[in-house]
Amino acid sequence: MKLKGIGLILAGIVFIGIGIALRSFYLIPETAFTAFLTAGIVAIVISGFKYFKTGETVQDERTRRIACHSLALSWFFTYLLLGILVWVHILKLIPLSVIDVLAITMFSMSVSGFLFRILYSRRGDVE
Repeated sequence: MKLKGIGLILAGIVFIGIGIALRSFYLIPETAFTAFLTAGIVAIVISGFKYFKTGETVQDERTRRIACHSLALSWFFTYLLLGILVWVHILKLIPLSVIDVLAITMFSMSVSGFLFRILYSRRGDVE
């Protein structure tokens, strides 16, 4: 696991280096440079957290059930939100682009999944 973590950190550094090299010779536009930079930083941060993580994570039946139920409820919440966004578009209440809808969907799924997991964890168990 430690070697894999170091490899992912190095991959993030390579992404950043490739982005800087290509942008310095004006071979890629600024948005592509931002994508390379973001991918490299995300790879470094996530693999860094995994590499330097201390302690063992305990995953038993209860935590798996909580994770499954919270993600299922997050999906249901997102379907409801997408239905509301469809009606917002049909009634022309707010002008939404595709990027806006995707951003709202991704944000709501991640936040609701996290919040439902906290809620179920505090309850103790799901039925």
